[in-house]
Amino acid sequence: MPYGVLLGQVLKAHRDRLAIEQKDLAASIGTSQSAYSRMETGHTAVTVPQLRTLSRTLGTSAGRILAEVDQLAKSLETQGIDVPDQRETNAAAVLIGLGVLLALLSTGKG
Repeated sequence: MPYGVLLGQVLKAHRDRLAIEQKDLAASIGTSQSAYSRMETGHTAVTVPQLRTLSRTLGTSAGRILAEVDQLAKSLETQGIDVPDQRETNAAAVLIGLGVLLALLSTGKG
């Protein structure tokens, strides 16, 4: 389970505890609800400035949020669950994307 997914879970737990909606946290960092949702699921990385703003909005600090993520990661690792720093790249999806890009580029040359 990637570290970013754990970060998203910790942010979600704080948000749920305070009964704050995703759209409200999204607004605090100047993004859409769907973009914020991708942060909570770990599909989009949270930047340091975003983490600082989100933490303040949640009534805590970035350091405390990261300490909770680290604690969760350690707990998972002691259970034998790998916690990589980032998501693995899906090689097949990258190749498909490159193929589509090449096709688009080649049709523009004609």
